[in-house]
Amino acid sequence: MIFLLIWKLTANNVDANIDSRKEKKHEKFVPLVAFECGFRNRFMGEDGAWMSDPSTLATCLSGKLDILKYCRKAYPKLDVTNIVEYSHEVEIPGWCREQGSPCKWTHTVRPYQCIIGEFHSEALQVPHGCRFGHINDRQSCNDYAHWKDAAYKQCKTKVVNDKRMAVRSFAVLEPCGLDLFTGVEFVCCPRDDKTEGIKKKVEEEEILNSTLFHLDNGKDISAKSILQDPYFKMSDPVNEHERFKEAQQRVEKRHRAKINKVMREWSDLEARYKKMRKTDEKGAEAFKKEMTSRFQKTVASLEEENKEQKKQLDDVHEERVQAHLNEKKRQATHDYRAALAVQVGAPNKHNVLKTLKTYIRAEEKDRTHMINRFRHLLRTDRVIITFAFFFF
Repeated sequence: MIFLLIWKLTANNVDANIDSRKEKKHEKFVPLVAFECGFRNRFMGEDGAWMSDPSTLATCLSGKLDILKYCRKAYPKLDVTNIVEYSHEVEIPGWCREQGSPCKWTHTVRPYQCIIGEFHSEALQVPHGCRFGHINDRQSCNDYAHWKDAAYKQCKTKVVNDKRMAVRSFAVLEPCGLDLFTGVEFVCCPRDDKTEGIKKKVEEEEILNSTLFHLDNGKDISAKSILQDPYFKMSDPVNEHERFKEAQQRVEKRHRAKINKVMREWSDLEARYKKMRKTDEKGAEAFKKEMTSRFQKTVASLEEENKEQKKQLDDVHEERVQAHLNEKKRQATHDYRAALAVQVGAPNKHNVLKTLKTYIRAEEKDRTHMINRFRHLLRTDRVIITFAFFFF
């Protein structure tokens, strides 16, 4: 009977065990959804394996209401009433790009748990020598991260038998809104000094991973594909130049927003470093070194991303302009030949001359475009610059 009660309580758990940080497959079904910009959404299947959403539109959600709606979409047979951040990060393999296969990428993310039916807080175990505590304020309504910090701070101030305490596990209490809760309960246990350094490293890693600095050390940019820009979805030869300039402005605006966000996050992390230095100078310096390295790689990656996106725009623009010029030449050639054919049977000198001039103008426009394009590449493309240096 006790076993059944424990099983029922854990069926809807939203607790966090500090010792477990990553996992690949769940032993029991927990309704989870995970998101990574640029990739299709993932959700937990009933067999405990991560599933990939087949829809190309299912990607990159961050709003709480959108995540709740997605939970209901992923689990239509379940009564999803709320969401909460999962207790720890999970390493998930097999991510598919928005366009589909191949599905070969692995990302470490913090999923959201879909709360089913009536909310039940997890019954926490209290080992020997540990202490149970809770904060419950119905006037306060905060998110998971707030209550996690509150639990950590409470345990950090406790000392039992001359031993400092640390959080072993915690669970949020009654919900008061979407991904908002009225309190937290927690278990504090004597801190193991041998593993404290490891725990600090994990905590620092999670802080860095919560910022833009988590971009695979700068190797993978988590952003929506530029191919979603309206410019790529429709070709309009008449307004091509204006649409191209507008697309360039949108790319630059997105780039500036990302750089500004990184700078704000850098300021926050620098403030944390100064605070850490007061109590743990060695740990603070290690944190600063990692923080600086990631910052430099992230900024470099964002600049590289911006360069690649601009190149994509240039390439598509060039293809469209060239295709339009080729069509103009093709039509002018056709009209000129048709005029010549008519001239054989009847006087048609005026029309022949007119169509010939049109064809010459089309060729001249193509020639001018090619020269301007080459000059542009001379200014921007290193390969063309090297080629020109040796052969001209």
